[in-house]
Amino acid sequence: MSGNWEVALLFSNLIEVPITKQCVKNLSVLICVDLSRPETIWTTLESLLNTVKQRVKKVVAELKHENPSEANLMVAECLARYGSDHPDKDIVDLIPIPTVIIGTKYDEFQNFDPEKRK
Repeated sequence: MSGNWEVALLFSNLIEVPITKQCVKNLSVLICVDLSRPETIWTTLESLLNTVKQRVKKVVAELKHENPSEANLMVAECLARYGSDHPDKDIVDLIPIPTVIIGTKYDEFQNFDPEKRK
């Protein structure tokens, strides 16, 4: 069973509804980026990732207050997925839930001039 939410960039304050301490342990985030508008990819992705990261950190902090072992387990599992021996582990700010980024409209993107695709 799954519950799916679509939260557009314009309504990113609604992210508080699906990301709660009751469900954060079983949550995955899927971010879709429109590749047909390459000029907006980076700002859109950065904005959405920051919004998700801030909300998840807040929820994990609330969870840590109520159930420290559960919150610590979430963070430990995240670090384990990333790899304790990864060379960037000390400089990367991880989101402790699975996060997937999908580029949509590749069929349009692939026909762009190589300079525009950069």
